[in-house]
Amino acid sequence: MSETVPSLLEAVEPLKLTRGVWQRAEYSARLSLRDLATVAVLEDEFRAIVALLAQRESQGHMWLGFDVDGAIDVQPDVETGKKSETLEAEEENEAENIDDEPDASPFAKHLHHWHVVEAILVESQTAKSPFMTLLGSMTPRTEFAVDVERKRLFFGRSANNLLCFTGAIDSRIAAKDTSVTAAERDGLTALFPPAPAGTTEAESRAEQLQAAEQIMTGSLTVMTGPPGTGKTFTIVRAALAWLAREIAESKAASRKPGGVRLMAPTGRAAARMGELIQKAIAELKADPTHAVALGSFGQQALDILEKVKPTTIHSGLEWTRRPAVPFRRHAENPLDAGLVIVDEASMLGVELARRLVDATHPDTRLCLVGDPGQLPAVELGSVLVDLVDRSCAEGPDCPWHRRLTVSRRFPPGSPIDILARTMHGLSDKGSPDLLSSLDACQTTIEDLEREHTTRQAGKAPPPTKTTSVRWLEAADRDLPKIARKVIKMQADEVRQRTAALKTSGKHTDPAAIDAVLRESMVLCARRRGSVGAAKLSATLLEGPGKKCKRVVDLDGAAVMVTRNDRALGLSNGDLGVVIQEQERGEKRAIARFGNGRHYDARCLPPHTVAPAVTVHKGQGSEWERVVIIAGTASADRNLGCLLYTALTRATKAVTIICPREVLQACGAAAGNEKTS
Repeated sequence: MSETVPSLLEAVEPLKLTRGVWQRAEYSARLSLRDLATVAVLEDEFRAIVALLAQRESQGHMWLGFDVDGAIDVQPDVETGKKSETLEAEEENEAENIDDEPDASPFAKHLHHWHVVEAILVESQTAKSPFMTLLGSMTPRTEFAVDVERKRLFFGRSANNLLCFTGAIDSRIAAKDTSVTAAERDGLTALFPPAPAGTTEAESRAEQLQAAEQIMTGSLTVMTGPPGTGKTFTIVRAALAWLAREIAESKAASRKPGGVRLMAPTGRAAARMGELIQKAIAELKADPTHAVALGSFGQQALDILEKVKPTTIHSGLEWTRRPAVPFRRHAENPLDAGLVIVDEASMLGVELARRLVDATHPDTRLCLVGDPGQLPAVELGSVLVDLVDRSCAEGPDCPWHRRLTVSRRFPPGSPIDILARTMHGLSDKGSPDLLSSLDACQTTIEDLEREHTTRQAGKAPPPTKTTSVRWLEAADRDLPKIARKVIKMQADEVRQRTAALKTSGKHTDPAAIDAVLRESMVLCARRRGSVGAAKLSATLLEGPGKKCKRVVDLDGAAVMVTRNDRALGLSNGDLGVVIQEQERGEKRAIARFGNGRHYDARCLPPHTVAPAVTVHKGQGSEWERVVIIAGTASADRNLGCLLYTALTRATKAVTIICPREVLQACGAAAGNEKTS
């Protein structure tokens, strides 16, 4: 065995890799011995390399890189630095363990790792084995793919997904876009409210019109922007204009018009997309001049779009649950649509993105919409961020990427606007840093408790220095106690608002239920751990002694569905309220949701009590008031995206509860992003 084996294993051991990672490495090592018996001398080295590659994939990275000297480079790429909840579930998130993350520097001491990959690649080629092949020369049996030029090692399946997706995007970018006539441009412009020249509103309208025109005419459109920039506003108008033109062209050609498909990666995101689109259509229908602006088929286009219901991508592609043919929609059986729009594309992983483009006909327009600053996909890859990076490389005039920059979510210059921009690395030069911004608006748990008491009494909270952003500095040792108090206050407020609905007889009104659920929420950086959403939410189920309460016994408690149920029409992430109601003289627990659905709480699919949810679960939703809880165990490389996503869920006020170290880490990340 080579003398480098002990040093490589010694360098890997401190990483404390999970059992699943080592099982994958053992499996690959056995395959290598079966196909390439003469590489037995490299078995231990290869097992360690595969374990590191598996760990990288569990963190969301596509490959394991090697530096110019051949040493393993385990530093994450900026565009894909993230951590999946799968890995998180296997970690201990307690504060005292935050310093356990090892330094990757031991790998820089040994320069023998790339030669292991090269040796196995050469033997695979000599033996004509598909075990390891060059990137681009893969077969269905390829276990590993190698990019020799960039010194990158991939698992075969990941490399195949990446190449297929990239190839489809290349074809769309190379495709020749159509154009709009002067009459079509005038009709599209009429759908957007006029704005005074020289104002930020006029700038916003120009961005939205350019994006809408690209959606109508381009084979590929990537539309990005922070919350409140009018992405859904633009989608609706672009889809209407495209539909009006498609109906006219189909009439002339005596063919069936192409349809519109609206999709999102998750059920909750699809439901939210539907709510916003229906609201936008209702506003357009209220003014008959909009239908007239689209020509003789304007009203028909409005009626068609109103009936389109957004779905998850899995549902849209008709998921089969069979690994051999996971979706009924694919290249040979593409989607029957002329325009496909995918919202919340930042959640899109590379494998699902590959399946989506495979099932989209080359002549179908494809539009990906999202905010690249928000949390990336839990699955492997960061599709939206990679596409944005590619468009930046093409220059500011890249035609297929349209940026919306003027946000209406927060008043320009307001504390919450400044904070969101700072965390996203978009603050202006000379603006105060993150800690300076928050030091000016510190609060205490006593302040929060006083405000809670005031709200319980039905009065407006007392004025504070800064009503939109506050920071409660809490050390890790104090954070669990403070978090439990916040959870109790949140549960009490939801319970009181629900009781008020019952008293007024409005508890059966979906709009009233929706208003209760949208007023406030606690967002946790993690799901597990002493300040994770799961443990904090479970405190509501604690009964006397060791007895636990049932969710159905909690009158006025918020609940969250944790698994899709097509039969009931519920999606993973849907929020509702359990209300104890009298029916035929019998007391029953009814779970009521903001979309109007209601069920016996005992018949719900898997669910949990939800005074708090993770930031991942909250992505795509919004509340008036948000409390963010994060310990130093959350201060990983993805912290900036996580806190930015949490902040932008609030429409009026946000309270951040965390140690100073968390904000220091976030401020450093924002500074690096600004200077990069």
